[in-house]
Amino acid sequence: MALAPVLASALEKAMRVLHITSRLTAGGSEQQLLLLAKGLREQGLDVQVCCLGECGAAAEELRQAGFHVDSIGGERALDPRPLARLWKVLRRTRPDVVHTWRPMGNSLGRAVAIRYRKAPVIATAHSPELAEPGWHRWLVRRLHSGTARWIVPTESMRNSWAERKVPADRITVIAPAFSPSSFPLKPVDVQQELALARGSRVVLTAGALLPRRGFKEAIWTLDILRYVYPNLHLVIAGDGPERSRLEQFARDIQISPHVHFLGWTSQIRNWLAACDVVWILSPREGLPLIAVEALAAGKPVVASDTPAMRDVIADGVTGLLATPGDKPALARQTRRLLDDSGLRERLSRSARELSLERFQAARMVMEHLQLYQKVQVEPKASINVEPT
Repeated sequence: MALAPVLASALEKAMRVLHITSRLTAGGSEQQLLLLAKGLREQGLDVQVCCLGECGAAAEELRQAGFHVDSIGGERALDPRPLARLWKVLRRTRPDVVHTWRPMGNSLGRAVAIRYRKAPVIATAHSPELAEPGWHRWLVRRLHSGTARWIVPTESMRNSWAERKVPADRITVIAPAFSPSSFPLKPVDVQQELALARGSRVVLTAGALLPRRGFKEAIWTLDILRYVYPNLHLVIAGDGPERSRLEQFARDIQISPHVHFLGWTSQIRNWLAACDVVWILSPREGLPLIAVEALAAGKPVVASDTPAMRDVIADGVTGLLATPGDKPALARQTRRLLDDSGLRERLSRSARELSLERFQAARMVMEHLQLYQKVQVEPKASINVEPT
């Protein structure tokens, strides 16, 4: 069946999409969901959102924008009550497509949506891993056969998942996007906000403060660089269970006055505008939103040399790469940027061109819309779970 007539027909009927996510705070996934919801509504779709866990800044922004957000609670992983509430949300909203996000959404939320049987289920994942270790991974694997599509951000992730026996025809690559309304950016007054001396320079990194995400290596690398740049500071945007350990580590190596923890902030783009260099260090994420927005802002990036980052960072062209966990290599690449204004300008120009080519919000919205249409006219995915 041709896609265009189906697309037009569904738009006339105001296709309803229910997004199920495990939290709506200030992270990258939430910002992508928010950008997508607004874009889909502009295309005439009826967009509903259901949050299984914490509702924060993103939930408030969605509500202020006129979206209905169901907050069904449930901080405990195996609490059955939120699942019962989710079942009621599905029966009330009667979605044409269900789209799940984040680990809890892609496991428990997707399990309930698949059992609902009346709408194809699409799941977005940002990690090269199929799921976090433990029961999440077990459940995610068992639900493959009932999932119409997985959306991943890069071709390398698509290939990695296909090698792990996820059917290749059920994996779709849709790159994240930046919001054009956020640009041009308004830089934070770093000297005032952090009480820094005039002439101080700033490296920014961001993300959920979880184990093995590169934040300890970032603090350690800053300690190396401070022998050359005494006024260099590290700003870490994000929060998580590792924060107290990271703060203690900074104190232990006597560098805490130069390490600044922002927590989750809605002003991340303004901090991005104010920094000199951006570090993208997690070896366990696919393509974090901070990388896309740094490229769009023309900020020089040093990223971990992972398959996902190589999909967007050409070393020496749109940014610089360093071996994950190699602190001296990260320090060397950062020195190149801090010392060479010509290199910074060349990388910034190429990064902006790449972002305009690959990470436009309008393109991201249309690719999702076309995928929703496609899964609606395909035979429904089997709800039989895979054997363990």
